[in-house]
Amino acid sequence: AIASAVEEQGAATQEVSSNIVQVSEASDATGQAAQEVLDASSDLAEKSSELQGHLNDFMKSMGAA
Repeated sequence: AIASAVEEQGAATQEVSSNIVQVSEASDATGQAAQEVLDASSDLAEKSSELQGHLNDFMKSMGAA
């Protein structure tokens, strides 16, 4: 009975350890995805600002014509 309980506890410990590894891997993947979203957002903000500048230049040239 004790040997069986020890074996069962060992299996449960292994399962918990495996779950911790999986959570850690998922957390790493989420962090990487968040960084990619941040990078894309920054790039989009930069391109939006650049486009606004071009639009302003265009509008000025249309007013001068």
